[in-house]
Amino acid sequence: MDASADPIGLLLEQHDHLEDLFARHQDALVDRRWEDAARLLDEYSQHLKRHIELEERYLLPQCAHLRIPRWPGDVYHAEHRRIELLLYKARASLAHACRDGITSRVLIVLLDHEGTFKRLIEHHHEREEKGLFRELRCGPCVEARSAIIRNAIGCEIP
Repeated sequence: MDASADPIGLLLEQHDHLEDLFARHQDALVDRRWEDAARLLDEYSQHLKRHIELEERYLLPQCAHLRIPRWPGDVYHAEHRRIELLLYKARASLAHACRDGITSRVLIVLLDHEGTFKRLIEHHHEREEKGLFRELRCGPCVEARSAIIRNAIGCEIP
């Protein structure tokens, strides 16, 4: 990655990598590989946290420069808080289930709750891609563009 790279493209790549990482977590759940599932969910959480930090620190402030944004920056901030809350609950539920033993019924409940989270994150990413990213693709100032690229390097997801 270099300073001429497209920061929006990097964030879109992160969306794809996050989606893949969450799918690997759910595969581990279905395969009853509890330790892998917990590790992957923790890893997902760390990467998502860094991704949100990038957006909120460097991208969302650019919304103030848009004449008429499709959605105001507050919408993205509110969704980020809801995403973080549901992810926290998913991690806590999995940890609790691992301690108490995961039956088929418990696994179904975990997957149902994660389904709510998954739909929210998919909707949020779609909103960002149709609104925020499209509106700001050419817009971030040089400093914000460089900062996103520099900081995205530490957020790469294998």
